[in-house]
Amino acid sequence: MITDLSVTVRNDNIFPIRVTAIRPGNGPTQVDQEHRDAGCLRSGVSLTQQGFGVSWRVPAGASRGFVISEAIRMTNDADNACQGATFTVPLTASGVNDDV
Repeated sequence: MITDLSVTVRNDNIFPIRVTAIRPGNGPTQVDQEHRDAGCLRSGVSLTQQGFGVSWRVPAGASRGFVISEAIRMTNDADNACQGATFTVPLTASGVNDDV
């Protein structure tokens, strides 16, 4: 199964930024507590590619939500208890100062 990935970017800077790339971050993918307790140990969740070029502007001191279409997959060998779960996937963002 392949689906969209929702990404929230928080800009704590005093200037606007432009996020230009998203790629896998460090650490494991986390599953919500309810599904983990039900036995979702092997999620099979991963990104569909090693990086995504984006062009997202985030104003100073703001948070914005974005979507990358068809960016995340779950393999067939995921535990049945993972169905309907919410996953948190570690990501790394790259960007530039967008003070224009």
